[in-house]
Amino acid sequence: MKLGCVLVVNSPYDRLAAGYVANLYKTVLKRWPSGSTTIRTSILAVVSAILEKGPVEQVAPMLGSVPLVDLLLESMTTNQDAELVAMTWQTLGILAKSDLGTTRSDKWQVIQEQFEEALKNQETTIRVAALKFAESYAASMKPNEKMGQYKTWWITMLEKHIQSTCMDADAPVRSMTCDCLASMSKNVYERLPPPNQTLAITLLLPLAADQDTNVRAAACRALGVFVLFPTLHEDPLFVSDMASAVLEQMGDKALLVRARASWAQGNLCDALVMESEKPEFDIREWVSMQVWADILTTATSAALDNDKLRSNAVRSIGSLLRITPHDYFGFGRNLQLVKKAMSGVTKNIESGSLKTRWNACHAASNMLKNPEFPIGDSDRHPWTDALYHALIQSVRQCRNYKVRINACLALAAPQERSKYGQQFDAVVQAVLGAWEACHKEEENEFQEYRYKEQLKDQVREALHHIQNLQQPP
Repeated sequence: MKLGCVLVVNSPYDRLAAGYVANLYKTVLKRWPSGSTTIRTSILAVVSAILEKGPVEQVAPMLGSVPLVDLLLESMTTNQDAELVAMTWQTLGILAKSDLGTTRSDKWQVIQEQFEEALKNQETTIRVAALKFAESYAASMKPNEKMGQYKTWWITMLEKHIQSTCMDADAPVRSMTCDCLASMSKNVYERLPPPNQTLAITLLLPLAADQDTNVRAAACRALGVFVLFPTLHEDPLFVSDMASAVLEQMGDKALLVRARASWAQGNLCDALVMESEKPEFDIREWVSMQVWADILTTATSAALDNDKLRSNAVRSIGSLLRITPHDYFGFGRNLQLVKKAMSGVTKNIESGSLKTRWNACHAASNMLKNPEFPIGDSDRHPWTDALYHALIQSVRQCRNYKVRINACLALAAPQERSKYGQQFDAVVQAVLGAWEACHKEEENEFQEYRYKEQLKDQVREALHHIQNLQQPP
C-alpha cells in the first residue's frame, strides 16, 4: 500500500497509458471487505493519493464504479479506530476539495450528522480530521449558484461549531479552527450577515495570543487572509485590532509564528495601499503614528531576520512608506526609523534568495511612488545613493529576470528628476545598458525565457520615463 501511494504521487501520467490509476483504485478497494482496520487505513491512504494526485479525467469516471461515499460513511459509523476514522475524514475532504461533486450529493445530510458527532468525539485526532474536512469543503466554494447554500453552511459553522472548537482544550483543534476560518472565501464572507462577520473576527483575534505556538501561527495566517476582504480593510477598527494582534507576534520566539505574522503584516500594509486609492483616505484613521512606527520597526527587524521573514518584511516596508504622508517624515525620530528601514531594503536588494531580492526591488518601487518620500538629497537623506546603487547593480548584473524587472520598475518610479539626486545619469546608463542586454542571447536564456518579453516592456517604459524627465519643463 505504501508503494502504491509513492507510485501515485510520483508517476508521470502524461507518459503512461490510461487505465493504471483505475486498475489500482479497483484493486485496493477489493481488499476493503476483508481488511483489518490497519489495512483499511492504508487503502484510504492510496485512494486519497489517487484523488489528490491522479489525473482528473481518469479519476472522475471511476468514482461511479465503486460507491466511495457510501463506503466512507459506513466506515465512520461502524469503526471506533481513531486512525481509520481520521483517514476517512481526510479522504472525504479531498473529495470535497477536488470539487468532484460527491460530497454535495444526496448523502450530504448524513455527512453533516457525522460531522457533528465527530466534533463531540473524545479523540483529538478525529475532531481535527473533521475540521480538516470542513476546511477542504470551504476551500472548494467557488462563486456560483450555490452561494446561498455556502452562506447557510458558514452561519451554522460559526454559531454552532467554531464557537466551541476555538476554545477546545486541545491545541491542535484550536489550530485547525484557525485554518478552517482562513479557508473562508471573500465571496462568502461578504455575504454573511454583519453579526456573523463580527462573530468570526471576535473568535479569531484572541487566538493570535494563544499559549500554543501552532495556534498563534495559524491565527496570524487567518488574520492575513481576512484583512484582504473589502469589508474588513475598509474598517479602521478591525485594521487597528489586527495590527495590534500581529505586532505582538512579530517578536515571538518561534520562527513559525514570526513568519506567519510577517506575512499577515505584509497583507495589512497592502490592504492599506488599496484603501489609499480612495480620495478620502487618511492614514491617521487606520493607524496612529505610534502604530506606524511600530510596524516599520518590526518590519525592519524582520527584514534582517531569517530568510523566511524577509520577503514579506520588505513588502510591508514598501507598502507602508508608499502611503506615508509628508508630516510623518517631518519628525527626526521617524526619519531614523526610515534610515534603518532603507538599510534593510537595500541589503535585501543586494543579497539573499531571489524571492527576497525581487520583493525588495518591488518594495523600493512602491515607496518611490510616494511623491512625499524623502530621497534625492544625499546629505539629508543618506540612503539615496545606496538604494539607487543597489537597484542599478541588480539591473546590470543579476541573472534572474524577475529581479531585473522589479529593479527596473523601481528605477522608473520617481516622478521628479530631483528624487534621483546625483544618481540620475547612472540610472540613465543602467537602463540603456539593460535595453542593449535585452537584445543579446544569454547562457541562461532558456530558464528565463518567459520573462524576457516582460523585461523588454519594463525597460522600454523606463526609457520613456527617463527621457521625459530629461526634457526641460
